[in-house]
Amino acid sequence: MRGGRQSRGSMGVMLAAIMVIVSACRTGPDTAPVPGVGQAGLVAAPAPVPVGPELAATLSGYLQERPGTWSVWVEDLGSGAVVEINTEKHFPAASTVKLPLALMLMTGWSHGTVDLDERLTYTAADRAEGTGILLHRASGGRYSVRTLLRWALTHSDNVATNMLLRRYGRERLFAYMRDLGGQPETRAGLTHVTGREMGLYLRALWLGEGLTPPARAMLLDWLANTMFPTRLRAGVPRTVPVAHKIGTLVGAVHDVGIVMHPTRPYALAVLSADAPERAAEETIARLSHLTWTHLESVGRP
Repeated sequence: MRGGRQSRGSMGVMLAAIMVIVSACRTGPDTAPVPGVGQAGLVAAPAPVPVGPELAATLSGYLQERPGTWSVWVEDLGSGAVVEINTEKHFPAASTVKLPLALMLMTGWSHGTVDLDERLTYTAADRAEGTGILLHRASGGRYSVRTLLRWALTHSDNVATNMLLRRYGRERLFAYMRDLGGQPETRAGLTHVTGREMGLYLRALWLGEGLTPPARAMLLDWLANTMFPTRLRAGVPRTVPVAHKIGTLVGAVHDVGIVMHPTRPYALAVLSADAPERAAEETIARLSHLTWTHLESVGRP
């Protein structure tokens, strides 16, 4: 696909799809936000953060001038307030599907149904082009589920992902995604997802749904230490951890993650279609920066 600047008419259709949802604050010990990895004493904002129409207007106004079609989910993880832009549209998931795959496997590990020390054999059928470590190694090696999952997240290793999917099954993954509220679809052999469901997976990770504390900490640590410093990561100060997963195909450039703001941690999922890769990366970085700036300004005297 080739990206190009959208017409004002098509952007108008996209902007007409904007929904701003401000949900009730979560209460109770089962849903209280928890500290992020490496952030001693990190706590959620003590009061709801006004994530809502003002931020939605800022982000959608910026997107009017950018090529491509976009979906954005922002959730203040302290209050549960959410901004959604075009989040019902399906996009090719690319490597963002590795996030729910990781959640599924670590939930299984938390409940004793997945053995992270089990070793899988790299077969010729697992080989896949793109990013990763195993692409440059000969087939026949044996690797633990733990190692494969770590590489799938930190290096976006496609071979490792194929090995895990061969072992656990794509249908099992789709069933897990649906259990979390996702709407995965297969189109032309590719998994398609919505911005809303990516937001739900990020929420599940932050709240530790189905995860033991060690499992949650391991996932956040891997996602905060990937080989990809652009996109969401580029939009916030270097000292702030960003646990994120990128995805890239021709005409589909994404990033979804949790920005561990010292007092207002938030989830941000950005999916795109039909934008040139470089322009899309710049757009994601700018959306990340605009969101950070907005939340930084909230509550200042």
